[in-house]
Amino acid sequence: MCIHDLKFVKKALEELDPAMKGCEDEPGYRTAIVLLAALELGPNVEALSRFTGYSPRHWSGTRSSCHGRLIRLFLGEPRFFD
Repeated sequence: MCIHDLKFVKKALEELDPAMKGCEDEPGYRTAIVLLAALELGPNVEALSRFTGYSPRHWSGTRSSCHGRLIRLFLGEPRFFD
């Protein structure tokens, strides 16, 4: 995957899962965007935050959420929110 911009990543997500179209405010959508961007940008929290425009807390909603745990696991940062 070669990331061009956030619009490209959103389009890719919606092609992979058409049910995501129109769900930009849902935690699952934001989580998928972060994970797709991380495939190219790596586990760089600051770069991912700049690229997506999401703060790390915004990605998951709360520290204990399933989405937050998935992102922390994927990024290899189990203490990410501590």
